[in-house]
Amino acid sequence: MNHGANMKIVYLMMVHEHINLSDDLICLLLKDPEATVVLHVDAKYNVPLPKSLVNAKSYLDKRVFLAERTHVEWGEWGMIEASLNCFETLQKYQIAYDYAMLLSGACYPIKPYQDLKRFLEESNNTSFIEHVDATKERWIFDGIQQERWEHLHYINWRKIQSYFQSQLSFSLNYASKENCQIILFHIWAHNGGH
Repeated sequence: MNHGANMKIVYLMMVHEHINLSDDLICLLLKDPEATVVLHVDAKYNVPLPKSLVNAKSYLDKRVFLAERTHVEWGEWGMIEASLNCFETLQKYQIAYDYAMLLSGACYPIKPYQDLKRFLEESNNTSFIEHVDATKERWIFDGIQQERWEHLHYINWRKIQSYFQSQLSFSLNYASKENCQIILFHIWAHNGGH
């Protein structure tokens, strides 16, 4: 684990809209000479890439990488797949890092990167993954919770709620609380790497 100025943070940036704004964010993140950006652009947006990526061959010592694109819908598998594609890009290019931070294209730092590095260093290698035991706490306030792990979902409940409800009646119950502990999580930053 590197410390202080040598700490390597990789930003896994998932852009779903307003891709033209991502160029400014990338430039800001890369003010840290040890930072790397892995960018995932939602496949459903057929828009030109920012100038920084079109010219990535010479852009800031090749510290910007494109992850394989996938179609992303909020709360669906595509969000997980996009995150995994970013981590696969890290492995493919053997990018070493101390922390990985998942950002959306709408995120924008309000403090200098030095403050983030100081916070992470003072946190003594803590992994910042918020999680709860879903069998004991209600974490989902707008929609289903227990059904998320009890049934396979072929239809998005947000798009076609009547079909989704019908699907629940005939789908198999493939997970029981007796067989596993159900943890819901949200990723903010992860320590580790090569």
